[in-house]
Amino acid sequence: GALHELGAFGTAMQHEHHLLLHLAEAGGGADPLQTEEVPPWRMRERIKTSSLVLVMALNLGVDPPDVIKPTPCARLECWIEPQVGQKAIEAIAKALQAQYEQWQPRARIRACLDPTADEVRKWCMAMRRAAPGKDERLLLHVNTHGTPRPTVNGEVWLFNKLFTQYTPVSVYDLQSWLAPPCALVFDCSSAGRLSAALTTMLGNAHPDTAPALGIDVILLCACGADEDLPTRPDLPADLFTA
Repeated sequence: GALHELGAFGTAMQHEHHLLLHLAEAGGGADPLQTEEVPPWRMRERIKTSSLVLVMALNLGVDPPDVIKPTPCARLECWIEPQVGQKAIEAIAKALQAQYEQWQPRARIRACLDPTADEVRKWCMAMRRAAPGKDERLLLHVNTHGTPRPTVNGEVWLFNKLFTQYTPVSVYDLQSWLAPPCALVFDCSSAGRLSAALTTMLGNAHPDTAPALGIDVILLCACGADEDLPTRPDLPADLFTA
């Protein structure tokens, strides 16, 4: 009896198997686990990052007035022990450039060391003019560990020509100097303020002319609007981009 039932069960399963194959071949069978079409995950169009501007506002040896560092604290910049002097900031910028060259060996890279706003504007616009194609993405890397944290209005701080005071620069101006498509990397405490401010600024702009945040303009921020950079002494101060 048991063998007879097992044989009948096997015959029924074989019949169902042939029926499903027939339906699949005829196009009448649907996969119950795939109820809707899955869109392709690969990007249809890739945008090449051809040029980079590295803004290093470090002012080595001088802490910004709004920063209270514990002792000991994180000091390394690009895994380099910072020393006071031009050669020190040049070594840090060179190490950062080498990191980006691992991803894009042929990119044109310009380092702006403790720059003024005018110097940053000049090089951003020069890089855009020199870009082989208008659709190539430019990247602006901003490390402002030597200046106060960004404002809630979306401004980073750079230096004046005499190096005697900080001057604010709007994140909106930075992305407009680069011109879309572009990417901006902010390595500083309260970096999330810049993302929030730019979202508001672009939202208030005319929809026909405003670039799309996340597509035309990409922002990468080291931390949230109310967060500080890590201070553990065994980690670099620029942990987000080191």
